[in-house]
Amino acid sequence: MTATQRSSVSSALLLTLLLTAGSLATTALAEPESSADPAAASASPDAAAGSANANQTAAAQPRVEASLSEDSLAPGEDSAAASASPDAAADGADASQTAATQPRVEASLSEDSLAPGESSELRITVLVPTWMPTPVEFPTLDQPGLRVTLGERSTTPVSQQVDGKTWSGVSRRYQLTPLSAGRFELGGGTLDVSVATPGSQQAKVQQMVLPPISLTASLPEAARGLEPYLAATRIDLEQSLEITRADGDSETLDEIDPDRPLELAPGDSIRRTVSATLEGGSALLLPTLLEAPDSNDSASFANLGVYPQAPRLEESRGGGRRTDTLTYVAEAGGQTELPGVTLRWYNPIEQELDSTSLESVPVSVSGSAAIGSQLKNRAPLLVGLSLLAAVLLGLAVWLYSRLGPRGRLLLEQRRRRQQAHREANGHADRERLKQAIAGRDLVACRRHWQALGSKLPIDSRAHQQVNDALDRLCRRKLGPDTTASSDPDPGVAKDWQRLEQALPPVRELARHTQGASPFSPASMKPLNPMAEVTRRNA
Repeated sequence: MTATQRSSVSSALLLTLLLTAGSLATTALAEPESSADPAAASASPDAAAGSANANQTAAAQPRVEASLSEDSLAPGEDSAAASASPDAAADGADASQTAATQPRVEASLSEDSLAPGESSELRITVLVPTWMPTPVEFPTLDQPGLRVTLGERSTTPVSQQVDGKTWSGVSRRYQLTPLSAGRFELGGGTLDVSVATPGSQQAKVQQMVLPPISLTASLPEAARGLEPYLAATRIDLEQSLEITRADGDSETLDEIDPDRPLELAPGDSIRRTVSATLEGGSALLLPTLLEAPDSNDSASFANLGVYPQAPRLEESRGGGRRTDTLTYVAEAGGQTELPGVTLRWYNPIEQELDSTSLESVPVSVSGSAAIGSQLKNRAPLLVGLSLLAAVLLGLAVWLYSRLGPRGRLLLEQRRRRQQAHREANGHADRERLKQAIAGRDLVACRRHWQALGSKLPIDSRAHQQVNDALDRLCRRKLGPDTTASSDPDPGVAKDWQRLEQALPPVRELARHTQGASPFSPASMKPLNPMAEVTRRNA
């Protein structure tokens, strides 16, 4: 073999070794965990060590993965990467952790569509992953036409499994009762929720928004013309009359004969009580049962004084009861009647309208008729008298303007003398006392009576009667048995009437104050005081 041939063989062997080493290195990088490869077993220790160092270096390097939302795009379109950088991955992890610890607010209605007067339960639940150091501040749901109530134990603690973890929280139940037809939006309110952080003493307060929820109240088709709307399965009306005589005797009537009027005398009173018991509905919708007469109906009660009391409402789970009371005081003779009571309502079971009623009560008061009744048919006479009074008033104004300064001075002096005369004989004090009685001013009555009583003998009948009436009123108003109430007491009205009747008449005042007039001869000073002194010295 020549030298040239030996060189060629050596070059071929060297090339073969290099190719074999490259193939082994490539196989080791592609399958580092495969130890059964014969080529890897025959590699040199230096190559194996180099391969291990390369694997350790690759494992220590950060891995960046990216995925394209679209693998095929048209020119000019963009492709979004799911994880473009380590910062984006960290932001996504923070967002997921925040969502996992965010408080949860849930709201549900037992009934979202009902009729006015019916009730639906709203339940609001707040959950947190840890616990709440302070109570939740729930929103207010009050709206016009919607009654919102909280029953006993309306707020209770709750717990719930969320993503395999136990969350704790609180739940509140509202009783919602629409009083009229309409749509009521209940969502949008805010709740302040405090969330405790483990390992930290400071809680984080977050403001949550109540999810949107609505309640619709609509009238049934059969009750479209019912005004006011009232729904119930049954309503019962009851009535009682308590008659109190002027002498103090009383009696109670549970049954009334519509053909036989109640006989009263001036000073007697009737306490009328009407109750409506409702089942299968809300007592809040019960209308007024007894109404005090307004100015248009005052003629019907010209001989009766009407004193209303505050209604009493009692609610129960299946209905309720409303009680109205009016007191009528006979003031003058005449015939009248207490109006009847009628209730109409919608029965949701029968799906039809129903009604019940109480008949009117006739009343007869003995004695003379009231002034308004006597003058009812004298309208032409009243018109003529009014015209005559207007003419006389115009004439008086014309004469006054013609008198001049001296005439006006004389009239003013005369008016002052008449006023002084009225003050001296008690007429002015009597008028002031009557005005105080009309205004029901007890303090002013005692003040004016003190001035008027000083002009009467202490043993006079009027003096004793007025004092007794004032003492009785003081005991009712300021006595130890007095209870705070806004309802008028018919007994007080009688006492005021007795006080007005006990006032001394004008003739009695004139008889007792005849010598007290500043213009009587006995009370006037002599025209010449020196002559009187001379007579006394003589």
